[in-house]
Amino acid sequence: MSGTVYLVGGGPGDLDLLTCKAYRLIKEADCIVYDRLIDPKILEKAKENCECIYVGKENHNHSMKQEDINQLLVEKAYIYKTVVRLKGGDVYVFGRGGEEALYLREHQILFEIVPGISSAIAGLSYAGIPITHRGIAGGFHVVTAHNKSDELAEIDFHAMAKSEDTCVFLMGLTKLTEIVSHLIEAGKAGDTEIAVIANATLPTQQVLTSTLAHVIGEFEQHPLSSPALIVVGRVVALRDRLNFQEEKPLFGVKILLSKVGHTASAIGERLQALGALVCEVQTGLLQENREALDSIVYEEYTHIIVTSKNAVHYFMNSLHKNKIDVRTLHAITFVAIGPATRACLEEYGIYHAIAPQIYHQDALLACLQEQLQPNHHILFPKVAPLNEEGMALEQALEKICPVKVVALYENIPVEKSELKKQIEQYASIPLTKEMLVYTCSSSVRRSIEIVRQVQEISCAQIFSIGDKTSETLRTYGVDAIIQSRHATLDSLFDTIKEQAEYTQKRKA
Repeated sequence: MSGTVYLVGGGPGDLDLLTCKAYRLIKEADCIVYDRLIDPKILEKAKENCECIYVGKENHNHSMKQEDINQLLVEKAYIYKTVVRLKGGDVYVFGRGGEEALYLREHQILFEIVPGISSAIAGLSYAGIPITHRGIAGGFHVVTAHNKSDELAEIDFHAMAKSEDTCVFLMGLTKLTEIVSHLIEAGKAGDTEIAVIANATLPTQQVLTSTLAHVIGEFEQHPLSSPALIVVGRVVALRDRLNFQEEKPLFGVKILLSKVGHTASAIGERLQALGALVCEVQTGLLQENREALDSIVYEEYTHIIVTSKNAVHYFMNSLHKNKIDVRTLHAITFVAIGPATRACLEEYGIYHAIAPQIYHQDALLACLQEQLQPNHHILFPKVAPLNEEGMALEQALEKICPVKVVALYENIPVEKSELKKQIEQYASIPLTKEMLVYTCSSSVRRSIEIVRQVQEISCAQIFSIGDKTSETLRTYGVDAIIQSRHATLDSLFDTIKEQAEYTQKRKA
């Protein structure tokens, strides 16, 4: 008995344009067979033990022949319950999905088609070009520009030349000269609008607009790279008024965002929504100390201090593991370092936690000094090893009342070779506007020198979440720092957005 092969359209490039069903199947898949134009971040959604197999194809460079891909799908269907064949764009729009589906049917393998958003539609939309528009284009032609011999495909250029419909050529960048000359020879006017769209829907998107008579000369002066779309028709003229993607405040900006742990950060998604290309560089791994709180007698404590959302999650996990009723904590006062940590406590039903008005450990100490008495007892579950600020907080509190610090989890540095690989990948992205965003001191200490080895950072805008992170940056000779008003991710996001909007207005 075989499993099921899902032929899934991965969309045009932008991860947000993945369909809900595709997203669900990717998370459930036992095996994913994926193409070249799939965003690597999509694979991060797969479960940990999922087998991911690359079968991408480039011009004259196929990692696997189509016949071998077909056979691979059959083989994996007999091994796994759920196999996802992940293809760029839509499965049936020049994706050879029909061939794969027929092969699966011939071999009696269950399959299902999950359509994706084609770049022929979405790519134009993100460039500000509607594929149809009332009174301008009542229909469209979508064709592939080359055949299996890598020659210009058999296209009815005469029909295209006579029609007012929009003409879209996929995979046609190397055939641009031939396409233009055939359209003009077929009778298309030289002043007909044309657009070439490279890296459609992505922050690296580039668009060249011209006319059939002039596009080749302009393309030679401003060449674009594949993958690219070619659009011919009067709808191209609407781009000036309908272009929205390139007007976002962070469009064309690449951001190196430090993070600790595997989970994608909420701020990264918000920055991407503003048009940025965000590379989240993992500087540390989080490892839970499962036995840390096993012997704790909670009735002995009057206060519990938590200085991060991770501390809250690991603390509550420990209660669950040890089958401790949360009502045991009813007489304990919780102290959070800031609103995000307090909100995390509230997710577990713990309300009214104390939090300082300013969100760092010095402010937390000042807040506690007003609250604590010598007869109080503090439980301080925290990351290990304690940094200088944590040690200073512990020492200051011990002068007031007894404190028990528990190493609840560890922040383990990522291997330098792996960190360098991540940073080199960021540096290779061909965008000149860039930002470095640091959310903690440990990420600065682990990565700033490697960043300097890989690239020149003098032209980058450098953002810091707060005082402690800024102090660490200065110890490495970084003085041009834009610091968040408050030491929270929300405030850091607002600071980056305001800076980008200010820069955008100055250029306008």
